[in-house]
Amino acid sequence: MLSIELTDFGVLRNQHFPTDAMVEAMRQGLSAMMQRRGSTQKVLNQTLARHLRCEPEHVQVLHGASQVYPILKRLVGSRPVLRPDPAPDAYERMFPQARTYPDSVGVDLAAFDAAIPGDGVVLIVSPNSVTGTVVPTEWVDACVRRHPHTLFVVDESAIDYCDETPLVERLEADPVSNVVVIKSLGNSLGVPGLRLGLVYCANPEVIRVLDDELPICNLRGPAEFYLELMLKHRPEFEHSLTETKADRAAFAVLLGHVPVVARVHSGGGNFLLATLRGTDATMAGAIRTELLAQHNIDVKDVSGRLRPRLPRLRVAVRLPDDNARFCRALDSVTIAVPS
Repeated sequence: MLSIELTDFGVLRNQHFPTDAMVEAMRQGLSAMMQRRGSTQKVLNQTLARHLRCEPEHVQVLHGASQVYPILKRLVGSRPVLRPDPAPDAYERMFPQARTYPDSVGVDLAAFDAAIPGDGVVLIVSPNSVTGTVVPTEWVDACVRRHPHTLFVVDESAIDYCDETPLVERLEADPVSNVVVIKSLGNSLGVPGLRLGLVYCANPEVIRVLDDELPICNLRGPAEFYLELMLKHRPEFEHSLTETKADRAAFAVLLGHVPVVARVHSGGGNFLLATLRGTDATMAGAIRTELLAQHNIDVKDVSGRLRPRLPRLRVAVRLPDDNARFCRALDSVTIAVPS
């Protein structure tokens, strides 16, 4: 049977990591990893703290960032919530009744600050995985200190792809108790299938709740082994992020030259948000269908997620040859495009 490989520009992951040496080490150790029960949460937290360069008592390893969502929802309880619009699907499902502040491929920080509930919960996703918007971590750090009675939940899953100092690093230097930082590691480490994530908080009560609710042994052997390998390959990891940023910049230039593209928005994730020409939002879906049928390329249609509702595609940054191939395919679409 003929197998046709799909080139997926919808999945976000670091294309330059892991290294060949890491993959080979995983391959050679697979048999032993499958028989390994996994270390206790305390040991895992110590390993992760070395990666983050933070105190072990401030961090909890997660079996994917989504593991903390139901715990977080219980912690929030009935407090009023303010979240971005759009937000990643998980947060929209968690807080469907929340008030929102607009991320129109950018956030009005003064208006956002003025809307913060004094006794509520504020969600910040930076970079936002829908729009790419980055809320500067210096501003976030100052904001949480201006609102000490508000609980801030900050998702920094894609922070490695922008030039901001991670909030975890700022908080570690000067801790506060009203911030919970969530981060999915699978994207930046290039292995979303291994389900790695973390939650960081300097509030002992929050950490105690997590201690009570998370399993004693929270990672299986392959994920723990990969985390240990990561510590030995930090220089290669840092280099992979530099390469991804360069790929994103080059890809943005190529994509901006495709006639169907009206604008390529700047952003901090490992993807590009492209607004297409015209006002018919359904055109993006039609183009996605043609790319899939004619070129075996899949991409994310986010037209219905942003206001104003225009045809928009979110395109993951892959390796340069794939990025160039995508632009050629997009240039060849047969759908009528407004001039």
